[in-house]
Amino acid sequence: MTGPIRTKPLGIQGKLLLCLAALLVSFSVVGIIGGAVRSHDQSIEAASQKASALADQMDAVWDYIETHQGVVAETDEAATSANGYVCIISAKSVAARFSDMSESTIRYTSLQPRNTDDAPDDFERAAMELFEKDPTVVAYENVDNSTGTDQYRYLRPIRIDQSCLTCHGSPKGEPDWLGYPKEGYAVGDLVGAISISEPMDAYYQASWKEVGGWLALLLVGLAVATIVMFSVVDVVVLRPVSALSEAMHAFTKGETAHRVDEPRGNDEVAQLGRDFNGMADELEDLYSGLEQRVEQRTAELEGLNATLSDMLTNQQQNLELAVERLREEREAMARRALEPLNLGEFVFDQAKYTVTKRGESISLTPKEFSILYTLACRAGEVVTQRELVEAAWGEGYTEQMAGLAVYVRRIRKKIEDNPAEPQFLLTVWGEGYTFKTGD
Repeated sequence: MTGPIRTKPLGIQGKLLLCLAALLVSFSVVGIIGGAVRSHDQSIEAASQKASALADQMDAVWDYIETHQGVVAETDEAATSANGYVCIISAKSVAARFSDMSESTIRYTSLQPRNTDDAPDDFERAAMELFEKDPTVVAYENVDNSTGTDQYRYLRPIRIDQSCLTCHGSPKGEPDWLGYPKEGYAVGDLVGAISISEPMDAYYQASWKEVGGWLALLLVGLAVATIVMFSVVDVVVLRPVSALSEAMHAFTKGETAHRVDEPRGNDEVAQLGRDFNGMADELEDLYSGLEQRVEQRTAELEGLNATLSDMLTNQQQNLELAVERLREEREAMARRALEPLNLGEFVFDQAKYTVTKRGESISLTPKEFSILYTLACRAGEVVTQRELVEAAWGEGYTEQMAGLAVYVRRIRKKIEDNPAEPQFLLTVWGEGYTFKTGD
């Protein structure tokens, strides 16, 4: 039978290589993750900027058509010949041309569309509902995956101004100059939104290309730094430590004259080499009178052991005395805590959770007692609302501060002669409450 296979233990050099490799891999993983996050953020930012620019351009088209629409609508003949020269129709035509010439899709939508093609999808409906709810919101944007691919969606609200009332104002239901029934909108009402969709694939590819170059440069830099670091450590640490290991191995075989070459420098490795040579010199000297030195060292150690034993005995006694004093003080504190607290006309018994005033018992709930007892223990001091809440409910219940005043009113009804003019439980505005004994 063959014996077990023995593998050579991994040396310092191998361990260092593994550590550097792990460090390189860690930095690479962090770089890739960071790159992915950066790529995503850059893609979102680029898509947002483009969508905002397209919306600005469409707003400019809308404003231009809106400026000239009044001229077209002045006469019935002009209205008839305008044939679509109105804000929404002209803007939709420009949006269609934009969409045909690019990968972006631009459309106009409304919660009350005159054309079913302009009905909103779920994303657009959520955006316009937000615009209606909060008029301060000027845009709604996010990445949408409802179609199976990432699309950057951007909506900007369109609100009624004075020039829009001709077609969309009052009276509601009356045909406008194009024959559509008016919606009865007022100035400032939300009439619809411009909706822009952009596929994210191109942005992702561009961002990953930029981030990929940055990651490649980072990895190359890390690899070079790793090689340089390993070379420096090999010269400064590994080789001297290897020589020291060989010297110690020879010394253990009885070659007491073996020494390492005189180390250069003042670093830890050089100092370790000098210490080894000094140790070897000392061991050679010890061999000349080993028995005598062993006896001498033994006597010294026995003396140290005796001294240490005495010190430990004294320390143990001191610790036992300290523990006994702590126990006595704790018992005394416990006894004092259970003793009734007398404050003027009041007597507080924490052990029984009872309060008496002028000898008459006052019925309090546990939380009422905790609040009142906390104030009584610090009579004359201002106790904050937070401290009272923590005393009654415990830490982490700061939401109960709003209900503290209710408990204070209940306590006053039970302890005050005239709760409307309290004499004992007083409010310190802006700070908390205090308990006065009335003395």
